[in-house]
Order: sequence, then C-alpha cells, then structure tokens
Amino acid sequence: MSVSIIVKGIDSTIRFLNDKSGATEKEITKAMVKIGVLMESEVKKSIAGYKEGESHVVGTEHISVDTGRFLNSVLFNANKDSVIIFSDIEYAKKLEYGIGYHLSPRAHFRNSKYRNKQKIQEIIQENVSNI
Repeated sequence: MSVSIIVKGIDSTIRFLNDKSGATEKEITKAMVKIGVLMESEVKKSIAGYKEGESHVVGTEHISVDTGRFLNSVLFNANKDSVIIFSDIEYAKKLEYGIGYHLSPRAHFRNSKYRNKQKIQEIIQENVSNI
C-alpha cells in the first residue's frame, strides 16, 4: 500500500507571490519618495523658523537663513529601503549640532523628524494598503 500527496497550484501560487512582491516594492518606493518630499519641505520650514508647538522641539529652533544657501541645499534621496534627507553644505552639521558654547544646536533635521513621525507612518500604511 502506498500513500501519495499531490499538491496543485504551486506554479500559480509562486506567480501570485512574485506579482505581489513587485507591487509591494513599487508601493514602498512610492511611499519613500512621498516621505522624502514631506521631510525636505519640513526641514526647510524649520530652517526658515518653524514656531508651532515649541514644547516638543529639541532645544530651540532658530531661523538659520542668512543668504539662503543652507535652506536651498536641503535635498533627499529615496529608494525602496530608505530615505535620506541631507545638506551638502560644509557647515550644515555645525548648525544642526552646535559648536560648544559659540553656537547652540539648531536641530532642524531632528526636530522635523520628531514632528512628523505620525505622518511618516501614515504614508507607509496608506501605500502598503494599496497592494
């Protein structure tokens, strides 16, 4: 006496999973780009002097606009794995973290991230629910 098991539909299941994988990757990439656009804008607003609800900011956000070079240098790179908001201005790190007692931290990037955690989660959830 022999026992055999036949499994049907493996090929269609694999095709289905591969299709969903591609759709998932596309939606996550879209979400990352939306997050990049949002965060670039939020960091720029911070540099220009964000004031709303100051109790949740790290330190005090100062206006950091003199020539506009720093403000206009904020950009983002996004892919399916991450979003990077950055400035390639040589003094950006000094503004963000401060320089001893000479310059207090401005925390534009960190405060913007803190303020927008909920929005970032909502963007990801919205895009993933489209799959």
